[in-house]
Amino acid sequence: MIAPTTLPSAVLLDWDNTLVDSWPNIYESLRETFIAMNHAPWTLEETKKRVHLSLRDSFPVLFGNDWQCAMKIYYRAYERRHPEKLAPLPGAKELLDELAGKEIYVALVSNKTGSYLRIEVEYLGWKNYFGEIIPLCSNNSRTPFQSMKYLSEIAGLCIKGAPKAVSSIIK
Repeated sequence: MIAPTTLPSAVLLDWDNTLVDSWPNIYESLRETFIAMNHAPWTLEETKKRVHLSLRDSFPVLFGNDWQCAMKIYYRAYERRHPEKLAPLPGAKELLDELAGKEIYVALVSNKTGSYLRIEVEYLGWKNYFGEIIPLCSNNSRTPFQSMKYLSEIAGLCIKGAPKAVSSIIK
């Protein structure tokens, strides 16, 4: 899978819909939120097309001044299904196994709330694959890609035990 001449010293990975399929829980929780807030719910396909921002960025646009109420509804719905609705994407575990086997440092970066992210990593039994698990709130970035760019610039300082240069970003 990974050619020996292209091995990076470290890899930063996003979580949602890169390593795991989180769409079922996102979709069902949003559907419940839209209905409770008297909005027309999206289909799964619409959800996948429209959800690109964090909750804190998208909910004020979707729900206006009621966004914090909508957020509470969403998180209650999300927590009822969490983490049972989560599933690894095909090939994700094999990729992590291969990176671990080649002793490539792997950090996980996500715009997901830290407590949810840690529960999900633990639920799948994947904690030992990651040298660091960095939720959005740890670095004030708005998206995982911004977090990855930030961490790739100062990886030696931010990621304990990481090599000085990070040569791969996967989003």
